[in-house]
Amino acid sequence: MKNFVSVLGCIALLAGCSTVNSAGGSSGGSAGSAKSWGTKQSESQPAAVEIDPDPRAFVPMVSSVVLNRTKGGVIIHVTGDAAQQGYSEVELVLLPSEGDGVLQYQFRATPPKPGIAAPTSRAREIHAAVFLSDLDRPEDRTISIEASQNIKRLRR
Repeated sequence: MKNFVSVLGCIALLAGCSTVNSAGGSSGGSAGSAKSWGTKQSESQPAAVEIDPDPRAFVPMVSSVVLNRTKGGVIIHVTGDAAQQGYSEVELVLLPSEGDGVLQYQFRATPPKPGIAAPTSRAREIHAAVFLSDLDRPEDRTISIEASQNIKRLRR
């Protein structure tokens, strides 16, 4: 009985894979008849869609940026403010250099589900840090941190 139900399920799945349209051809795959090809023509322009490679949102606001000197480089410590708590996957995302002497970071995080209230302003703080070696991009003299509501810039 169990095998019969399995076989019947497989047949139903395979039967749903190919349906025949009114032109006599198959609606899916390359098994359609030669008569159905080229009967409907349309022309359209491709939509200009800008795909963001990082699905995380910008942190709402950068409240402070602190540079801590260490041996061989600097630690960039960024604090952000949000309306609610619960942000995750927080990161400073380095953007490709445009050759203008600016080291650009985007302050990104995955936002929380709506409705998570934060009791204090400290609970709504978001922190991220990154180490920048003295040998990394020595031509860049300005550090820029971008959030959704503001951009903070520091000279190195």
